[in-house]
Amino acid sequence: LVVADEPTPGLDEKTVKETLNHFKQMKEDGVGVLLITHDIHAALEIADRIGIFYSGYVIEIAENKDFSGNGENLLHPYTKSLYNALPANGFELTKGHQPLHGEIPEGCPYYNRCEMAFDRCKNERPQLISLGNKKIRCFKYEEGA
Repeated sequence: LVVADEPTPGLDEKTVKETLNHFKQMKEDGVGVLLITHDIHAALEIADRIGIFYSGYVIEIAENKDFSGNGENLLHPYTKSLYNALPANGFELTKGHQPLHGEIPEGCPYYNRCEMAFDRCKNERPQLISLGNKKIRCFKYEEGA
């Protein structure tokens, strides 16, 4: 397993491409590669699945192919906002910011910014649940919700 934590910032375009190609080759050779990055394009270049974090919590694990079209296959509202904020997708920004340390609500960390929040989201933190090949931390997708 190779853990690559922010391996490309500050690199020129040619070196970024070479670095990502090395990771792709490792992946094809059966080596596990965990790429930790803020560069969604780099992640989409080599990843099969992408884990999205918000305020220290995994909120969604999506398949690479879900980050296409208008993002209709993305589940969590933050993941959709992140995708829509990419320049190629209209650079639609969401108001507000991630809670700072000490500001994270008792319930869902995205509660104050979520357009589909339930009352229980304020005080209860959703668990990460599996939906086929995906995972989501959101009450909307619980059985019977």
